[in-house]
Amino acid sequence: MNGALQELCATPNPMTLDGRVAVCRGALAHRDLRDSLARLRTQTVLVQGRHDLLVRPEHAEPYIAAQGGKACSLRELGARAHGVAVVRLGGGHLLLQEAPGALRRLLEAALDDGWAAVSLSEPELAEAQASSV
Repeated sequence: MNGALQELCATPNPMTLDGRVAVCRGALAHRDLRDSLARLRTQTVLVQGRHDLLVRPEHAEPYIAAQGGKACSLRELGARAHGVAVVRLGGGHLLLQEAPGALRRLLEAALDDGWAAVSLSEPELAEAQASSV
């Protein structure tokens, strides 16, 4: 089982087997909220790992469809009252462990100056890709 759980990560990860099992059980116990997605009216950024084998890029499609069918860039999102942008960082499923610096800088920049001001050209964000799915 440890080999299968290791596949969640694109890079070596210090998480224990018990920790990984707990994460998987938590994910499997979630409530399906897809029917509620169309009611959300806020700026939303979906952050995905480019090498995630569990949550693939196409898994963002129900959310994007519920928000008008097209993802926008971070700059476009910053100028709107609501919408969705997709950012893919280098890493697998556990970005908090695999790309903590890139994720922290992305969120700090957005909180400090808004989504329109986020620059993806910083060294640790160089692999990041904002795209429409």
